[in-house]
Amino acid sequence: MSAMKCAPAALIVATSQLDSRSMAKKLRIGEMLVEAGILSRQQLEEALNAQLIYGGKLGTNLVEHGFVTEEFLTSFLSKQCNVPAMDAKDLEDIPAEVIAMVPRELAERHRVIPFKRDKRRLDVVLLDPTNLKAIDELAFKSGLMVRPYVAPEVLIARGLERYYQVTRARRYIQVVGEHDHQPPSEPSGRSAATSTNGTGSSAAPGVGFATASPVATSDATIGLPDAFPDRPMALSQVVYELQSVETGTQIINLILRFSRPYFKKRGIFVLRADFFDRMAVEGPGDLERRTEKLRLPIKEPNIFHAVFTSKRYHLGTLPANSENFEALDALGEEPSSAVLVLPLVYNQRVELILVACGFTSLFTVDHVRRFQLLMEKAGFAQQILLLKSRLRLLPDELQ
Repeated sequence: MSAMKCAPAALIVATSQLDSRSMAKKLRIGEMLVEAGILSRQQLEEALNAQLIYGGKLGTNLVEHGFVTEEFLTSFLSKQCNVPAMDAKDLEDIPAEVIAMVPRELAERHRVIPFKRDKRRLDVVLLDPTNLKAIDELAFKSGLMVRPYVAPEVLIARGLERYYQVTRARRYIQVVGEHDHQPPSEPSGRSAATSTNGTGSSAAPGVGFATASPVATSDATIGLPDAFPDRPMALSQVVYELQSVETGTQIINLILRFSRPYFKKRGIFVLRADFFDRMAVEGPGDLERRTEKLRLPIKEPNIFHAVFTSKRYHLGTLPANSENFEALDALGEEPSSAVLVLPLVYNQRVELILVACGFTSLFTVDHVRRFQLLMEKAGFAQQILLLKSRLRLLPDELQ
């Protein structure tokens, strides 16, 4: 009996619709978009940097930066890989017997969801539809021919949570469209360079700073293990710690830790398309819950637009407008409260901001310069992480 006849039917995989060149190499969506003229090289660099610091697939970071939409990205991937695109409605009401065809461990590991069975064929959506190893393993486990589909990472994350109880990160809940923000319908050509606006650096004169007892931190906050979590850190100690960080989360933790003795409430907000999204928060009471869905739009005349365009800090009360007051209300502050909004600039663009309020007696205006140096050093640490990541990459032919 020939080897072909002995091969189990489960290993017969429907891969004819995949372009052989796409199958031979790992999916490189960024390079594809640059070659197609959709992205500039600078935009790709920005998205790669965001991917390193905040995680997720490159496509997700491209959507978050407003460079492409989810719909465009899905359509582009479908055409480039020559595989069909899965519609969001295909994730609704998938039969339990179809879900059972792929074990949870396999679904989570390969980021795959089966959504339809047609006799001897199983239709699945994969994060990387060119992953032959994953397709082979799915065919072997299910005993069926496998037809791969492509979909955005956020939709796959939602399906894995719904059908396999794989907890999805907050960013995927927001990007997938379960909030009011919608990305532009066409790929954005926004450059990293922005215009300047001097209002972002203004400090209101005569600002009084409240005295407060040691900060009470919510249980859900992100922080470094520390025997004395409220004791001021020397800037030299932070710089020393930044030299050994391995993830973007550790950088954010250090910024929050350094800020803790000076402010009762501290939040890190990262750039997502045309708004800043809350990534981490520390503070008393129910601050975690109150700010869970807080997003800071970047549009005139709010302070976040001013800081983004000027790349300079703001210290003092916020100008009177609805977006500023909405942020203050979520933070549990009055319109008369003083706030520090401090940007972290990388590659000539503001990538995240520290929003701090509830000044303690330890804070003085002289500390602003220390915080500026902190963000400058944190930006260098981000750059080092990115360079280390690039150093580890090898061309396909050398792997």
